[in-house]
Amino acid sequence: MSVGMNIALLSRNALTIEAMVKAMPRFALKIYDDKHALARNIGCCEVLVVQNKGFPAAVIDASVLNAAPVLKLIQHCGVSSDGTDVVTARSRGIRVATTSGTNSQSVAEIGMHLLFSAAKKAREAQAIVRRGGLADLSCTELAGKTMCLVGFGPIGKAIARMARAIPMRVLAVRRRANRAETLSAGADEAYSMAELTQALRLADFVILALPFVPETIGFFGVEAFAAMKPGACLINISRGPHVDRAALEKALMDGRLSHYAADVFWREPAEPDDPLLQNERVIITPHIGADTAEANQRMAEAVRDNVERFVGGLPLENLVA
Repeated sequence: MSVGMNIALLSRNALTIEAMVKAMPRFALKIYDDKHALARNIGCCEVLVVQNKGFPAAVIDASVLNAAPVLKLIQHCGVSSDGTDVVTARSRGIRVATTSGTNSQSVAEIGMHLLFSAAKKAREAQAIVRRGGLADLSCTELAGKTMCLVGFGPIGKAIARMARAIPMRVLAVRRRANRAETLSAGADEAYSMAELTQALRLADFVILALPFVPETIGFFGVEAFAAMKPGACLINISRGPHVDRAALEKALMDGRLSHYAADVFWREPAEPDDPLLQNERVIITPHIGADTAEANQRMAEAVRDNVERFVGGLPLENLVA
């Protein structure tokens, strides 16, 4: 029997929708894949579940919130709440929560996948096979190399554990160095964000695992690329706008950057004829880091559990507002 509460789900991901419907049989979910359709029908909704992927930042903006007079909770699927204008939601007394930690392992694994793809020149190798050839292709051995993790939350820590097993040397850059905690979590060295360029000079591979907040947009730009070791690789599992695209293109053209590998793009989905996608030294996956059966199940169950807490008047988990 369904609970008499109006809950809307904004998502364009069939896997997420399937997992949510399966995990929440007690609730009658109203599913939308368009902001405007949601705004037209959100008037009686008390809970809104949001998946950010495929939508611009702050898709849940004032125009949506103003159409939702009884909305009390916005529950995001995943670690990030960037799909909501949190400041406006907070001013309206609407709580905003995430499912922090539910997809950390899956996103860390896509980071490792991109790491290996760059080191072993996956696109160049595949092109050789498609041409029906065998060729000498000088790849990179990861053992003994240095990885710089920019961002050292649950995802960064999971990557560090896997990288050290190769073994690689792991440098962690975070807002505050917190050396003792950082080293105990699996890094070999700890740096603050103010010390970023020092860490970049030492790294063969740099992985961005940053939160998506206004101060991190364009975070990795001309200065960061200039600090990188010539021939290093950059891997982005955060958001496309964290990287200054013009600076990236110049670093690739100049040969300073060996490869750029990312599970994200500046605008998603990417335009098929985007020139970057034609570059064999650029490896892009379609934002699939969290799209594992295991992560989707954990995420859906975490959403369900928080909605159950809301219904029961209990404290909510992973609140950001």
